[in-house]
Order: sequence, then structure tokens, then C-alpha cells
Amino acid sequence: MTKYHVMLLASVLLTAVSLVFFKIISVDSRGEIMRLAVDPRLYMAVAVYGAAFVMWIVAASRIDYTVLVFSNTFGMVVSGLIGWYIFNESMTVEKIISYILICSGVILLITANARS
Repeated sequence: MTKYHVMLLASVLLTAVSLVFFKIISVDSRGEIMRLAVDPRLYMAVAVYGAAFVMWIVAASRIDYTVLVFSNTFGMVVSGLIGWYIFNESMTVEKIISYILICSGVILLITANARS
């Protein structure tokens, strides 16, 4: 795994973290734009999201497109686990099987890309 793969993984994780902040902020503000605009957590979340974007762009310069796109699906797994842990969302057998398949596919793509 190269430093660009690590950067891509960090980008996916930071994106998931910023989305958690966006969810919390939106619930707390009840969707009212003025309440959102004055919440300092919003600007922190945007900064984290921006950092994730920059990391993704840098990683994109050195990693195959298929690995980039499918690595973003790993963010779905992270977000699903966060949703279960923080927001008490349901975790079904179907979700668990799906997450395992997604992770397996991403790992296979990254290792195949690293060998080529």
C-alpha cells in the first residue's frame, strides 16, 4: 500500500466524520438555515470535508480510477457503522453481508492495483 492509498483511506474516513457532524448539526438546528449559519461546528465540518477533498485529489493523481471510485464505497461501510453506533440505526444481516462484500472488493482492488 502506497502513501497515496493511505491518503485515499484518510480521505474516506474524514468524509465520513464530516458527514456525522453535518447530521448532528442539521438535527440540532432543525434544518433552520440561520441556526446553521451561526453554528461553529458547521465550519469545522466544512474544513474537515475540504481536507478530505484535497487528499482525494492528491490520491487521484497516482491511483487508478476504479480503485478511487470503489474505495469511496468503503465510506458507505464506515457511515453505516457510525449510523449504527452513534445514531442507533438498525444493523441487519443483509447490511453486515453487504459491508463484508464491499470491504472484500475494495481490498482486492487495492492489492491488485498495488501489484501492477
